[in-house]
Amino acid sequence: MNEPISKTEMPASLPGKILTWLGLLLAIAGMLAFVALCLKDARSHLSDRGPFFGLIAYVLMPAALVAGLGLAGVGCWLKMRRRRQSSDAPSRGGCGCQDSSSRCQLLGTVAGSVVVMAILGVAASKAMHYSESDPFCGEMCHTSMHPVHQAYTNTAHAKVTCAKCHVAPGVSGFVTAKYYGMFELQQTLQDSFPRPLPAAKHVPPAKDTCALCHQAGKDFGDVEKVYTHYLSDATNTPYTSHMLIKVGGANPVTPADGGTHYQMFIANKIEYYATDELRQEIPWVRQTDLIKGKVMIYTNGAFKGEPPADKIRTLDCNDCHSRVGHPYNPPTDLVDGALAKGLLKASMPSVRSNVVAALSQTHTSAEADLQQIAAYLRRCYPNDTRVDKVIEVTQKLYSANFFPVMKTDWRSQPNNISHITSPGCFRCHDGQHKTADNRTRITQHCIKCHLFIGQGPENMLASLAIRGGGFKHPHPASKGQENNCFTCHKGGSMPADKLASKAEEVP
Repeated sequence: MNEPISKTEMPASLPGKILTWLGLLLAIAGMLAFVALCLKDARSHLSDRGPFFGLIAYVLMPAALVAGLGLAGVGCWLKMRRRRQSSDAPSRGGCGCQDSSSRCQLLGTVAGSVVVMAILGVAASKAMHYSESDPFCGEMCHTSMHPVHQAYTNTAHAKVTCAKCHVAPGVSGFVTAKYYGMFELQQTLQDSFPRPLPAAKHVPPAKDTCALCHQAGKDFGDVEKVYTHYLSDATNTPYTSHMLIKVGGANPVTPADGGTHYQMFIANKIEYYATDELRQEIPWVRQTDLIKGKVMIYTNGAFKGEPPADKIRTLDCNDCHSRVGHPYNPPTDLVDGALAKGLLKASMPSVRSNVVAALSQTHTSAEADLQQIAAYLRRCYPNDTRVDKVIEVTQKLYSANFFPVMKTDWRSQPNNISHITSPGCFRCHDGQHKTADNRTRITQHCIKCHLFIGQGPENMLASLAIRGGGFKHPHPASKGQENNCFTCHKGGSMPADKLASKAEEVP
């Protein structure tokens, strides 16, 4: 009754069976989940899926399928090895398909392989597209990319996908983007990314991105712009600047100067050398006249010699339009905009200066800052029931533009399209860049780029000066300093040593 079991009667390896069945279950589950998520993808809108949908559907589920098949393969191998070890019969030659059962197994294996390869092919294609989607770029890495994505959603380019600007067309652009993306992924996993994030170093040139929608050579003529500011006085006096921006472009009947686009991109090739990562310090500029072939080099006087050849950069759209996709606005601009839209009421005494001060305080953490904003404004308006609305608006402005965890705001990410709160245009147009013989300077004259056809309070805008002119500062103490805006205008509250009292602050 207790006869020992012979080797030929021993069952197949139990571990092999367990691994095979577990692998098959995992593979089937991964395949069914992949199909279900693909159907959901086809029927839902991108905004309804969440940032991790693509990762789960097109990376994790196919990975589960492959892992399950691998596990099942290991289990089958263990069972086969066990059978060979326990069998006394000699192994038969051939492919093993002499009987109908073996042939069915072979056909099933081939059919299953075709299905698996098809699924993996679809998954690879979908994963590639997902890796260039906005949820992947802006929401997957929440801490590091949150400021960038938040700023992006508040721009006119919010419907332009990240890849349209950050990935050059063609295979080389795709490979380059993925190559540098691996280093960024490593930094994210190791939590070693810099704070704040530096400006992207490998953004494709504008001819491969911006120029696909915008034409630098198109003649835009003079573009009318109206900027409404408010003085930091008790009555929040409106102060409007009515301007004509000389954008220009290419046109046979365009005047000789042709506007800024004509001078920078059509008539000339501009190259420069910056000494800092943010490209705020530009001591050397080379201008090549593309019509006459004349080359002129300008330096700021302190720079000597020649810059490193590999550090010389050709002027691009992004060198001026530096925050067009990810703007971080200074408190003064935020509050002026809120007043102009009626979100803040100018009838509240000194609301402009108080809200600017609330947004300009030292930033530690988002939660602490929001509490600090509320406490500060309640002290400013202890008996005014409208303060709740002021706090609500101010906190919304803060949340969209200030990110203390990443040390990101308008100061760390300067906007170079103007010259109010950062050097911008004056990085080169400061009146200090001149040729070696001191005979020619890069102009700093206002009317070369724009004309003021009206400025001041409402009663001063009734009649416009059609011929235009230069800028006139509203503050008497700033007369003669119109060309150095950013030395005083820091975007937040004015330093105490600049003005005698808060009531005298300029916009």
